[in-house]
Amino acid sequence: MNKRNIVKSISCVILNKNLRRKFRDYIYESIIKYPYRNIKPRFEKNDSPEVSIIMPVYNQYKITFECLKSMTYYKPKVSFEVIIADDCSKDRTAEIEKIIPNIKLIRTTGNFGFLKNVKNAVSQAKGKYIFLMNNDMLVKENWLDSLYEYLEKHSEVGIVGSLLLYNDDTIQEYGAIMNKDGTSHLEVPDKNEALKPKETDYCSGCSIMFLKSDWDTLGGFDEQFAPAYYEDSDFGFQMRYILNKKSVCLPDSQIYHLKGKTYSESAIELGEKNRKLFLEKWEKYRK
Repeated sequence: MNKRNIVKSISCVILNKNLRRKFRDYIYESIIKYPYRNIKPRFEKNDSPEVSIIMPVYNQYKITFECLKSMTYYKPKVSFEVIIADDCSKDRTAEIEKIIPNIKLIRTTGNFGFLKNVKNAVSQAKGKYIFLMNNDMLVKENWLDSLYEYLEKHSEVGIVGSLLLYNDDTIQEYGAIMNKDGTSHLEVPDKNEALKPKETDYCSGCSIMFLKSDWDTLGGFDEQFAPAYYEDSDFGFQMRYILNKKSVCLPDSQIYHLKGKTYSESAIELGEKNRKLFLEKWEKYRK
């Protein structure tokens, strides 16, 4: 009997309807959906990793800790290092290297903002590949290995991204199409659609993998988009128009994304400013 059936069987014994519903919801969230709830995050030391996992953060220690728990439970097969790119946090994030075994903590000397914080961390990464991820994520099985294996087999691809999910398992995003006015259309396939690897204009920077050598060739995120927004769109366009490489989303890499928890500055103001910069930069390529 699987876990779901066990929960149903036990809950049937509880006569009160509300209590039964609460019990089933609790069991589903804590045991079935999030089986890593009570484990402690820990990682192995690796001086020559294939992948450097970089997580840019500013405070939000509890959110980061939960993400690292899920990464510990669904441990990748490929060798990796975990880098917490800390933009001068004032909470327990500043001590995370002492709390979680074999975490690498890289702290900025001032509040750099998202883009420059990422660039600072990537410059110190040891992996052949970089996996850039937000801290407001909960990973599922095969979240990293599927991306790594795809890039290893497809030299024409520069960036691979994950299928992003809401907490209720509905699809949040599966790649993005850039409109002519510089706004984005996030791809959300029909729930009955059979998902396959999908080429897209760009993949959301909250969960992407790429070669560090490609990042170095391009100079990483363009700093005119600092502190944040449109840097991932621009990076996808750099891959396409400068290196002639594709951006592809993979259905085998699935991650829950608690959207909007990572960056607090006004998205409207920054987004509009950087939208205009993006259009100016790529106008000649898109005619």
